Amino acid sequence: MGKPFKSELNLLNDTYEWANNVAIDNLSFFINNVIGQPLITVGSGGSLSACAFASYLHQTKGYLSKTLTPLELISTRSIINRSSILFLSASGRNTDILTSFKVAVSEEPSNINAIVFSVSSPLKKLSDTIYPSSVMEYKNPVGK
Repeated sequence: MGKPFKSELNLLNDTYEWANNVAIDNLSFFINNVIGQPLITVGSGGSLSACAFASYLHQTKGYLSKTLTPLELISTRSIINRSSILFLSASGRNTDILTSFKVAVSEEPSNINAIVFSVSSPLKKLSDTIYPSSVMEYKNPVGK
């Protein structure tokens, strides 16, 4: 079982302070590049909620967006090359996210990016070897 909710609430100020000071240049660049394009957000577990929020934000600007799990992305690979893709992952090490990233790359999307809350993640290493994407790694200030 995860951390008790009360202990997570006690870390809220630290998280807020971190969020106000973290560099977001790469994220801003990605967002500017996907304006006007369909966006697929991909995640599982807790990251799926963040994906849904990212899709919602894209939709509020009048653009199509869909949240998918890694398996759903693999199953609907025909839409990948006409879309931009954003992967969200806490660790960037799960087989499902790594496999779906490889599939996405093979379908040549318009843009591909990932946000990972772990430094030196397997997803970043994979990205560096197979695709000129931008994987933004952040050290989560409050842990997993």
